[in-house]
Amino acid sequence: MDRLIEIITSTNASDTLLFVASMVIVMTFVIVVVTMFLLMRQYFFRIQETRILRKSQKYNDLLIDCLFSEDQDVIENCKLKGNGGGRILYQSVLFLMHNLNGDFSGKIRKLFYQLDLDKYLRRDLKSRRWWRVTKGLRDARTMGYDGAVDVAKRFINSPKLELRVEAQITLMALKIHEPFEFLNQLNRPFSNWARIQLYQELSRWEQKPDATPWLQASNPGVLEFALRVMGLLNQKADRRDVVPLLSNEDLRLRAEVVRYAALVMDKDLWMNAAMKYKVEAGEVREKLAQTAGMLPGVPFILLMDWFNWEKSTVVKIELARTLLIYGKDVGLSQGEMNALGTVA
Repeated sequence: MDRLIEIITSTNASDTLLFVASMVIVMTFVIVVVTMFLLMRQYFFRIQETRILRKSQKYNDLLIDCLFSEDQDVIENCKLKGNGGGRILYQSVLFLMHNLNGDFSGKIRKLFYQLDLDKYLRRDLKSRRWWRVTKGLRDARTMGYDGAVDVAKRFINSPKLELRVEAQITLMALKIHEPFEFLNQLNRPFSNWARIQLYQELSRWEQKPDATPWLQASNPGVLEFALRVMGLLNQKADRRDVVPLLSNEDLRLRAEVVRYAALVMDKDLWMNAAMKYKVEAGEVREKLAQTAGMLPGVPFILLMDWFNWEKSTVVKIELARTLLIYGKDVGLSQGEMNALGTVA
């Protein structure tokens, strides 16, 4: 800027106008060139997308003809036409696999290997790019490629969360013997996202696993996962394995013990936690208050003393809702019931 001012002040008016005009022409030229470059780039991208879309449609139609035909000659012809399909054909098969089910799933898998498309799957699994390995693990589960098990074992403690979760789900889905063995090998935090994904995978299993051995893990996240699964499946563990968890420094784990005790109707375990409400963290007290109404025979006097002592508004609301359930049975007056209703 200083240089520009110096040039303008040291020259006459005509030279200044000439200089400004030249700068305008140069900037206009640059803008035009950049705009043309962006337009051409967008144009070629659209052409490429159109070609890919046409090829995808072509291979989708080819695959559907192949799948619906029982004529061996038609099937062989489909294979010959599909040999040059490359990645587009690979994606087309995966697309059909995700959108067709029943008897077609087996046919699609068979065709996938007959067309030698698993070579792209293996390339992704061997890639040094974590996102390609992640995609490869996901596709391996879709196509039932058990060769991905050894790859998944290497990434169960990956620093990349998405890759780590995909590796864990792959082991659970494809490993035949001891599919949950990896839980004892986890060194990194067991994220909520990972647990949700594993819950979804478990929901597809007809025969549910015994989660009690997972309580031997040292990872707090794995212990939370084990307690959640045992609670949902109504699996009771040896109390000697669960009681020590009430003293664990991880408050989320302690809260999960409370939820587990309520779900499996273990009143003694729940009372063990409830009797320490005055020294317990707010999150655990909230979970105790939420589950108090799930267990029969919880002392009303305990809940009332706790309600009068409690300072947390959230916990007090939960306690009020529970006290309303027991209120009529213990003979609370209408005024007391109305007061609890106001809090709840």
